[in-house]
Amino acid sequence: MRRSQSETICETRSSSALDGVVGKLQKQLEEQQAIINLQNRKIEALKSELAESHRLRAQDMQRNELETRELYLMLRDAQDVAAASSRKTKDGAEVSGGGKNAGHPE
Repeated sequence: MRRSQSETICETRSSSALDGVVGKLQKQLEEQQAIINLQNRKIEALKSELAESHRLRAQDMQRNELETRELYLMLRDAQDVAAASSRKTKDGAEVSGGGKNAGHPE
């Protein structure tokens, strides 16, 4: 069966139109893939930044905990010194003054 010239022209136009549509779709797909790749790179950068923030926060928390512990130990030592000093003062007053009734004969 032989094709007519008009059928061939129609087929050529249809083929050209399909090639145009396919080309547009391929271009659109490539552009979308480029956008996806860019977004994936941004996501990875943000994940890295978030991980670094978590690491720095953990370091800060550890440093704060250590500082709090050191301050607590300093406070406890100061309280121990104050308590010992208070006992010495009290013991010294009892020894030199004779206790509660010092200066008051019974």
